[in-house]
Order: sequence, then C-alpha cells, then structure tokens
Amino acid sequence: MAKQSAAAVAAETATSSSGRTFKRPSGDLPQLDFIRPSKLTDNDAGKVLVEGLYLGPVANEMTKKNDFKFQLENGSQVIINGAGNLGYRMSNIATNTVVQVIYSGRNKIAKGPMAGKMSHGFSVLIAE
Repeated sequence: MAKQSAAAVAAETATSSSGRTFKRPSGDLPQLDFIRPSKLTDNDAGKVLVEGLYLGPVANEMTKKNDFKFQLENGSQVIINGAGNLGYRMSNIATNTVVQVIYSGRNKIAKGPMAGKMSHGFSVLIAE
C-alpha cells in the first residue's frame, strides 16, 4: 500500500473540538460534482461540460426542475442543474446513453412568454 502524503491524510480525517477523530467510511460513494449553469460565463461557451454515461434526471425540489446526472469514465459523477434549454435537449436522451454536453453560451429568447430574457444554451451529442 502506497504511503499517503500528510495533506492527503488531513483531507481524509478531521479532529473535532472535543478531540474526536473522524475519517471517511470504507465503501465511500464516488465523488459527486455539481455544475451550476448560473455560474457559467461567456468564456465557457463551447466548453464540454460532461462526457460520460447519462444516468437520468434527478428531481430538484428547490427549483421544481429536473437536474441531470452523469457518470464519468473515472467513476465520479456529475449533476448539471437544469437550466435554459438543457431539459429540452435531454428529453429524448435515454438513460445509459453515452453523451457529451457542450455549453453554447447565453442567448436572448426570441418568442413566447420568456421573450427578451436570456437563456443558457446547450448541445447534447450521443456517442455512436
């Protein structure tokens, strides 16, 4: 077994003010990251946000929208919060499909009840 650096051990354990020591449980879940479209900027346009296996929609009680969960090749998981036209783009994607999600930037909505407002745009490609 490889020796861990002091920083790695510190990241895996913590001591409370009462002197208790805490560590990660064995069999810990894979890393889970969140992508919030509200934090994306014009500099992110054209960026591949996720390339991996689509695990399906996840209900978000706060926003009353679906978020979307993916598993990357390294085993970590990513959830992209629902925004803009991502829900529309994901509506025809079956779970367990390998996809690539690309952020295309913010665009002004041309018509409908949200006309004139800015919306986040996405492209979703499926693997052949």
